[in-house]
Amino acid sequence: MNNATDLVLLAGAVVVLAPLARRIGVAAPLLLVVAGVLASYVPAFPEYTRDPDVVLVGILPPLLYAAALRTSLIDARRDKRAIALLSVGLVVFSTLVVGVVAWWLVPGLLLDGCGMGLSFAPLTATVLARVPAASAGSAGGMLTTGLQVGNALGVALIGLVFYRVLADTPGPDAVPAAFRACLWFVLAATALFALVVQALPGRRAAGQ
Repeated sequence: MNNATDLVLLAGAVVVLAPLARRIGVAAPLLLVVAGVLASYVPAFPEYTRDPDVVLVGILPPLLYAAALRTSLIDARRDKRAIALLSVGLVVFSTLVVGVVAWWLVPGLLLDGCGMGLSFAPLTATVLARVPAASAGSAGGMLTTGLQVGNALGVALIGLVFYRVLADTPGPDAVPAAFRACLWFVLAATALFALVVQALPGRRAAGQ
């Protein structure tokens, strides 16, 4: 069914259930939620995939407007503590929780940034140290291209390892196991390339 039919059915359910909620003395949103949950367990009931923009633009504003018209200023003043806790306290609490989690990531990100800065600068200087001045531009372009290709290939391989382990490991330990597998893969690749570099023939000094 299309969006128009869904909205008509939804409006019909609201028209039927809202007066019923007032008659039995139950909050209409609570009755609507219960009815939606019960309807989702009916085998013959179709599965709906609703566009969030339809809810945000077409459904939520009328509900908020109707709730605002029915809101009593006396009740709002009486429940100002609960309203303040939900509208301000919950937002502040969620922000603090996200900030604390992000702060836990700062040491690792700082260590990673320092390691990249301390490795890439000497790497560039070492690679281009013996390049003649006339070929410095071409050598720098080749080095940058190699780094970009290596980064893309590394991200692809690490992602392949991560999602492979994630798919093969059931339960809540899937993500930690995938991260551990990626870490071992990076360490093994680093050791392998270090051995390959050591096996490469060095440049002979002048006069030899």
